[in-house]
Amino acid sequence: MGWGWSKCRVAGLVLLAGQAVAQAESGAPLTIQITYRDAQQLEVSYAPQQACQRVRLSKENRDDEGLRDGWQALNNCARLEGDQIVWKQAANAANCVARFAVPVTKKIYHHYQPALPLGQAVLLHTSNYAVDNTCGNSRYVLNAPAVATGGQAVPAQLVLDTGIKERDSQPALLLPDAAVRFEGTPFYADPDVPPATVTLIRDVADHTVQHLRERLPSVPFQMPMIAAASIRDGGPTYFNGNAQDILQLAFFNWPLTMDDGGQRTVSQFVAHEFSHRFQMYPAGVASYAEERLIHEGGAEFLRWMTSLHQGWLTPQQAAADVDNALASCLITAGQRSLRSLSRAEVDGGRIGYVCGLPAYVYALTASAPPGHAYARLDAYYRRLLQAQQTPSAQKTPVDFAGMMECGDQADCQPRHLPRLLRSDFRMQQVWQDWLSASPFAVSAAPTAEQQHEMLVSAIGQLMREDCSGMRNLYPQKDRIVLSGLPQCQRLRAEVSVTQIEGLPYSGDRRTLPAMVSACRDRQEVRLGLAQGQTLTLQCRQPLTMFSAFFQLQTDAALKVLQP
Repeated sequence: MGWGWSKCRVAGLVLLAGQAVAQAESGAPLTIQITYRDAQQLEVSYAPQQACQRVRLSKENRDDEGLRDGWQALNNCARLEGDQIVWKQAANAANCVARFAVPVTKKIYHHYQPALPLGQAVLLHTSNYAVDNTCGNSRYVLNAPAVATGGQAVPAQLVLDTGIKERDSQPALLLPDAAVRFEGTPFYADPDVPPATVTLIRDVADHTVQHLRERLPSVPFQMPMIAAASIRDGGPTYFNGNAQDILQLAFFNWPLTMDDGGQRTVSQFVAHEFSHRFQMYPAGVASYAEERLIHEGGAEFLRWMTSLHQGWLTPQQAAADVDNALASCLITAGQRSLRSLSRAEVDGGRIGYVCGLPAYVYALTASAPPGHAYARLDAYYRRLLQAQQTPSAQKTPVDFAGMMECGDQADCQPRHLPRLLRSDFRMQQVWQDWLSASPFAVSAAPTAEQQHEMLVSAIGQLMREDCSGMRNLYPQKDRIVLSGLPQCQRLRAEVSVTQIEGLPYSGDRRTLPAMVSACRDRQEVRLGLAQGQTLTLQCRQPLTMFSAFFQLQTDAALKVLQP
């Protein structure tokens, strides 16, 4: 394990090795200082250089997820009121620095984490501490025995300057030991990550980067630092990541020894996050759902193609990936149009991932001219890069649908992606019209895995009804864990469901029809818990079962996508 670094430009960083920060000039910015106290707690302070009564934290506490519930005031200067810091009297840095203790937590929030443990180290993201400019522009001062970001590390202190907007979207790693060693690739793993997992991560990262650098030469790639964490909190098994300059790979309650399925899951997870490093962010999207489909679906497609090329997926496994993703897309949102989905529905249903992968696969197999998937994506990203460098008045929107389905064909009009991304047609109807006439797909009865996905979705619908639209569940092999939420009526505490209507949660095709019938006939469903109790949840809305999904014709599709 240990440390590594890459010689890459780190925009907007002023690296200070233990020296004092220069005195603020007249009109100096508000200083946000984040200090490593120990592996359980950080301290953040806000020191304005001018009279200031309140500032608003830029990252909203969405969906009552408790983003700053654990913050505690360390002096009598200011308090938290919702998403605002309120000084008790007009303040300046000389007499009133607002100070708060911030817990290091294993809890996963939307997008980036405020303080995630990696052994004794702490991974943070400045977006969780950013404020508006009510009290002037901001700068960040990060203090720890060693601080790392963007593949570089320094002892004692790191300052993010005010002139760079990226300062409000910057990951950093606070380390308890100043004796940092630099060797190998830019990688930090906490001591609980098994060596075999570290080796697998390195191998997948290196081969993904090598492959996509060759296939997407127009994309300006910068190698991130990897931060891997093994986190045990007594809960279900899952993983969470992001692809910023410190690429986070967090494995929750992951087995110390993995079988082939576990290794394949890790490979796909790592390949997906590194695929993000070869993307340009989509421009000109009409909705959050469209942006997520293009972005997350694009990373899914790149990891899918890379995995096929590297042998991490067999053609049969790759086809099942596409089939199951499309099934999940239809189960989650088939009765709605993409553009009608709320932000919470998009995030909660992983819409970008599950609708995005089949959208890329089927659009590029049927494109005009067909094939050359990497060349088409490279041209799309090249145009996005050119658009970023063009003055606003001269910019021409880059049409994702047109590039994927038509490329540079002047006499071609995209047919399917515009209906999927921006129309009011139900997604089920869009996919039915698209694939019923496609030579690359056939209709087929649901597989056992797809049947199980419908069951999980139905349980999620019950939880949303009980919890004011919120859902937080973790499917396991023989049970499904429903996390308690304060807005729920019955599900205020975590429960582990092993039976539904007296039938096993997993492995029995009778379970879903029994659940649908109970919902229709009694407007309630009985859940059997691991501890032996029975919990009954109301079911006001009918549950949906699909009688058929689509299967990718693997040989025909791969001949086009990988000529």
